[in-house]
Amino acid sequence: MIYIKEIFPDDQSVMIQVEGIIDCATMATLDDVCRHHLKTGKKVQLNLGGIIHISRSGREFLQKIEKQVCLLNTPAFIRF
Repeated sequence: MIYIKEIFPDDQSVMIQVEGIIDCATMATLDDVCRHHLKTGKKVQLNLGGIIHISRSGREFLQKIEKQVCLLNTPAFIRF
């Protein structure tokens, strides 16, 4: 299960607060949210402070998008 909250500090950026588990079942939802905002040209920040577990595919997903988004509060068990 994943909880995603979008916070808009200004017109050019969005902070996506993520809590729960990133795995195959939830990764598509997170990818959709990130891609939507990237397509609109917003600066995307992904706050991962509330993640309690991440699968291998979830970790690979974050590695893939880390050049496009800013990862914040990444727990030690996620760091690459």
